[in-house]
Amino acid sequence: MAVTEAQIRQVKYPPECLPSTSVTQWGAAGLFTELDIRRYKPYLARLVDVAVDTNNTSELRFIQDTKSLTISGGAAGTIALPFVFELLARDRLFYELYNSGALANHRSRYSLWVQKPTVAHKLSLALALTTEEERINQAYGIWKGVEKGIFPVPITYQILREYLASVETRGRLMNVPVTLTDIEVIGNYMADECIILTNIAAAPGPAASAVQIQISRDEDANYVPQLLTFPMGLGYDLRCFIPAMRELRLQVIAATAMANWAVRYTIWRVKMTNILRARWGLLAADELVELQERVRGGVL
Repeated sequence: MAVTEAQIRQVKYPPECLPSTSVTQWGAAGLFTELDIRRYKPYLARLVDVAVDTNNTSELRFIQDTKSLTISGGAAGTIALPFVFELLARDRLFYELYNSGALANHRSRYSLWVQKPTVAHKLSLALALTTEEERINQAYGIWKGVEKGIFPVPITYQILREYLASVETRGRLMNVPVTLTDIEVIGNYMADECIILTNIAAAPGPAASAVQIQISRDEDANYVPQLLTFPMGLGYDLRCFIPAMRELRLQVIAATAMANWAVRYTIWRVKMTNILRARWGLLAADELVELQERVRGGVL
């Protein structure tokens, strides 16, 4: 199921990365919209890890703000291996599949990073600053770092620097029924920690079984709904980054029951630092003011 604007409005602990999978049936030539988001401010959206079944009769079409591009489905690689691709958009992000004829069980997947722009992001994207953001820009010389190319900090580097994690990879072999069933409920038992789902892999199963995973976090039920496993596999991991303060719940359901289904997922247990508290709005306005300004500015 495509990532929606409603999902993005549930983002609480940015940056977050939301996964999506789909299976398309074409009886004739036609289009299938994989992603169409336009109302997601104050966030930025970054499309990554796009992978599809190779097919010479299909095209992948994208819109990134005001720019558009097309990739031949015959050159897009395989469902198991995302091609090198990363689109950052501030106003609109659109992705659709076109096929020129009949096609059954065409698989597609991607991941979408959602992040709140810092002052450094806004300067690099030529976005207007508020009066307060301009004060922070001048106070910490952020514009100088942007001109040097050291700001804004890439997400991957930010995560390596800020998220002090212990890593747990878990897996289950289970029978999947036609009613929604827990794979696991992973609780957070430490007041100074959060938990983050970072990867998930699953046996695809037959297309007709329509096995799908649902991911909930804290009070956000079905935060990631209808994650079909037919475009997934155990030979690679689907990237995600879903933090929770209290619990993560992974569930599964099938259209027709499936025996001996396997799933694997990775959980980080991350120490709650003042940087994360500032980034997630968990500090009072008069608490650690300089730290909060540096985080808002993008220099921390």
